[in-house]
This record gives sequence, structure tokens and C-alpha cells, in this order.
Amino acid sequence: MTKHHVKALIGFAIGGAFLYLATRHTSIADVLTVIRSANAGWLAVAVLLYWLELGARVIRWHALLLHTERPVELSDATSVFLIGYAANNVLPAKLGELVRIDLISRLSEVPRTSSLGTVVIERVFDMLLILLMGGLSIGLLVLPESFDLGRLRDGMIILETLSALLMVAGAYLCWGGISSRQILTPRIRARFDELSRAIRLLMRPKKFGRILALSLLIWGLNGMAMWLIVFALGVNLLPLQTLLLIGVVGISAALPAPPAGLGVLQYAFALVFELLGKSSTIGLAASATVQLVLLGSVTLVGTFLFFAVTIPLPVESRATDG
Repeated sequence: MTKHHVKALIGFAIGGAFLYLATRHTSIADVLTVIRSANAGWLAVAVLLYWLELGARVIRWHALLLHTERPVELSDATSVFLIGYAANNVLPAKLGELVRIDLISRLSEVPRTSSLGTVVIERVFDMLLILLMGGLSIGLLVLPESFDLGRLRDGMIILETLSALLMVAGAYLCWGGISSRQILTPRIRARFDELSRAIRLLMRPKKFGRILALSLLIWGLNGMAMWLIVFALGVNLLPLQTLLLIGVVGISAALPAPPAGLGVLQYAFALVFELLGKSSTIGLAASATVQLVLLGSVTLVGTFLFFAVTIPLPVESRATDG
């Protein structure tokens, strides 16, 4: 059994446990009733905003790939990105990211270690913004007195501190702390240099600012799409409530889980709706709608692109492993 099989099994176990916790006191029939009552017009607008978000994500990734100093066509980055996102919705434990890293190396001259660095940067920016949104909402929202708000705030502070320390440590190591040591073989050092070349982008103010601006746009569009999904189901969330939803859902998305975050996404939505004093049934309906309407749309497009892009590829990759 490979490490990928182990990761997949862990993901299914986590997703199954969270799905049970989210649905044990809820009638599936009631959830389906709420979904059927959704306003199709608002759902269509949510899909439009979601695809604008995906477009911003493609532009951000393409900018990171260009920083590796290898030629990458925007069309190739777009196709591979959508294929990777689709793979995340049909494969467990975020294995779609490995598909994205491998496929871009086959379509371009970007080594796999360099493309891995671009994905790492994406995750750093996304997680920091997710934690920021979650922290702001928790700090400013008025939640029920029965809820241990202080404990939740302490947890968010710990997560944010750990993320900041990891980013600083990673920047230090990539700045030359490890690559200059003689304990590494030339081959390993070369691969590390390729990985760190993309990560060193964090040390360049102009490029850092551009990626940060794109990340803010991405999560702004994501927030509007999420708000519209919930609004289509008859619930009008306030801005801080929407931030809390995005923060909790974003943190849950970092966990290894079954395809499309099944179970984990349901629990995150149900938890937030209960915290806000709203029906967890609507929360479950909203999570299922996100999976069907938003994630479903990119899965269909990504699947089509997978066959259109991979079939013409030669057997041997044109990229090096570093």
C-alpha cells in the first residue's frame, strides 16, 4: 500500500466521520426539500462569480509559473488548472494537486519541483487570508452566550501564529539556509533550488503585492458566490457571518477528505449555521448545492479538458524532474 493509498483512506475516514456528525440529527428529505426550493436565477449568478474566481486563480498561478523563468502559455495553465480542480472533486485527499503538478510539467518545461513551489505559495496566501477572515469574524461577531467564544478565539490565534511561523521559517530556509549546506548532494540541492525559486517570490515586494491583490480578489469573489448560494436558499447572511462561513469552510478544506470535500464540507456548513442560530438543515442544503452547482460545473469542464489535453500528449514528458 503506497502513501497515496494511505492518505486516501485517511481522507475517506475523516469525511465519513464528519458526514455522520453533520447529518445524524437531520432529515435528508428536509435537506432535499430546501435544495429544490432554491432560486435558480441567484444560483446562476453564483456560478458566474465562481468562474470569475477560477479565472483569477488561473491568472495568479500563471504569474507564479512565469516566476520560475520557464515559458508557460496561459492556455496551458488554464487547462491544467481546471483539470486539477476537477481531479480534486473526483479523487480523495486533494490528489488533484499532484495531477496539476505532473501535467503542467508535461505540457511545459517547468520542473515538477518548481511547480510544487507555486502550489505551496498558493496555499500560504489562501490559508493566511482564510485565518484572517475567520479571526475577524470571530472577534467581531456576537455569538450565542452558550458558545465558548474565548476558546474558539484562542484556537484561531494559535493557528494564525503557527501559520506565520511556518511562513517565516520557510522563507528563511529558501533564502539559503539549507541550500548552502554541504550535507545535501548536488542533485538534491538542485531540486531544492528549483522549489525555493518560486517560494522566494514572497521576498519580492512588488510580486508579493500582486499575488496578494489577486488573492484578495479571489476570496472576495468566493465570498460573494457563497453568499449567493445561501441567499438562493432563503437565508440572508450579514458580511461578518459570511466571513465566518468562508473561514470555517476554508480551514475544513485543508483537511484530507473524500472527493469534493464530502462530509467535511457538510460539517463546516452545519457548524457555522448552528453557531449563527440558524437551521443546520439549510446549512447542509447549502453545502450540497455548492458541491453540485459550483464544484460540479468545474468537474464537467475539467473532465472534458482532461481528455482533450492528455490524449494528444506524447508518452515521454518534455519536462525534467530537476
